[in-house]
Amino acid sequence: MLENMLIIDAHIHIHECFDIEKFFDFAWDNFQYQAVKLQAGSFTGVLCLTEKSGTDVFGTLEKIAAKQEKTGDWDIRFTEEENSLLLSKNDFRMIVIAGRQIVTSQKLEVLAIGLKQDVEDGKPIEPILAYVVETGAIPVIPWGFGKWFSGRRKIMEKIISQKKYPFFLGDNGNRPWIFTKPRLIRKAYKNNILNLPGSDPLPYCREIHKPGSFGLYVEAGINTDKPFESIYQVLTTGGQPETYGKSEKIYFFLKNQISIQLAKRNRK
Repeated sequence: MLENMLIIDAHIHIHECFDIEKFFDFAWDNFQYQAVKLQAGSFTGVLCLTEKSGTDVFGTLEKIAAKQEKTGDWDIRFTEEENSLLLSKNDFRMIVIAGRQIVTSQKLEVLAIGLKQDVEDGKPIEPILAYVVETGAIPVIPWGFGKWFSGRRKIMEKIISQKKYPFFLGDNGNRPWIFTKPRLIRKAYKNNILNLPGSDPLPYCREIHKPGSFGLYVEAGINTDKPFESIYQVLTTGGQPETYGKSEKIYFFLKNQISIQLAKRNRK
């Protein structure tokens, strides 16, 4: 039996269409399901927010904590860090880490796990990576359908081979099962660039079940007063964590892609 397990979903969006209480309930159910599979004696689930520019769900959760209110049956409490919150429900416990998703001028994305302040989109990827590292956050370049092809693939290969800055790649729960694990993730591993995967819920009501369903786990303790500090230490000083989760079914992958393309057309 494994003790002191951290189970982490490293790519989380809480969209306006989601009921936050149900979102946390689904996250807990998914973390608990994984813990049972791992025969974990005790565990802590961690949700790493990756909020787009102009959104601030973490700030909303902070306001709830300041008023000592609840989100449904979930208590939200401050920690000793400005970029983490502790959630509890009965004997259940989860950590929420602040974070940002930044779109580069090359239309690649950089996740900044642990970064609370908003960041303007549109700058080249290397200055963004440098900035995220400077802030003390964890930079992750996530997989996205079509993101790592053609010219952007060459950019990624250059960044991986040069490795000017410490960063991670991130597999994604939206990757369809018929796609094998991306070659760039395998190539990066040979250069000691590790994989921090996450579920990446899309902005559709049906996606509310995803949090906690795709991610990584590591046998380690956590200081609930300073959870981000604990997680940062574990992820940046150890080897590749074990990963978990099933890739997306092709039907839902195609359905999501159609929805994304229709939304883009409607914005024009």
